[in-house]
Amino acid sequence: MSRVGLLATDRLVGAAGAAAALRLSRSGPVAVVVLRDPDTRVAHFPSPPPTPGAARLASLVRSQGHPAAAAWRLVRCCVSGHGEAGRLLDLFADMDIPTVLASAAVRSESIDGLVDSCDPILWVADDPAGEAVAGFAAAEMPGAERARVVSLERVGAGSALAHAGIGAPPQWVEPLDTALGVGRESDAEPIR
Repeated sequence: MSRVGLLATDRLVGAAGAAAALRLSRSGPVAVVVLRDPDTRVAHFPSPPPTPGAARLASLVRSQGHPAAAAWRLVRCCVSGHGEAGRLLDLFADMDIPTVLASAAVRSESIDGLVDSCDPILWVADDPAGEAVAGFAAAEMPGAERARVVSLERVGAGSALAHAGIGAPPQWVEPLDTALGVGRESDAEPIR
């Protein structure tokens, strides 16, 4: 099943990770493992009750000692440790759950190792300067041949759709689908 890496700023990482996970599969539960600095404040958004599959998956994850919250089809696990993120990725892979590893943490060998286990690796930017920096950084990391730079325009409150587990904001659907290669043949070019 799919394991996607996503690198973004603190401001974008939660919504972009959730939106990417929801675009990976049109039905059934999906997961996003958000790796972030433990001091980062996590915003809470109103959300619909979880689907039965997402509720069961979140409960299973919590029973194994990991944090998990379900909103509609999305199971979100916010962690600060690389080891815990790796264990969650393995757990979701064993269960064949489409998963996004979304990181806002500063790059390090351990983050690069986790991200290198993903395909594709998305570098998300929301402005032209961010796109240039993301393109340069993506070309310099392990797995650069699987990297895609994705520009997601600012959508304000529209990001609540992703946080609530409902779906990607409409403006993000095409760029995410292209980068993920879902919905149709991918025309995203790898970074060389």
